[in-house]
Amino acid sequence: MSQECPYANDVGKLQVRVLFLERELEKMQITAKVTANILLEEKAENKGYWRGIEIATRIVSTILIAGALMAAGKFTGALEFILKIFKL
Repeated sequence: MSQECPYANDVGKLQVRVLFLERELEKMQITAKVTANILLEEKAENKGYWRGIEIATRIVSTILIAGALMAAGKFTGALEFILKIFKL
């Protein structure tokens, strides 16, 4: 007459539950890593986008300043030429 412990099945159920929860935890950790990688990639792309906008803005502003200086030089040269013609 071997008597079985009445709680033996409960221990087995708890072990299965622990294994299930450990697997769920692993899945959640993998999901968190994937999500973190996606967020980092998006942040890097966004940073690169704004860096490109900044560089383009600097190039355009430099071209505009150079154009304004050239126009001022042409105007000054033309004014000087007109003054020479009229000998003022």
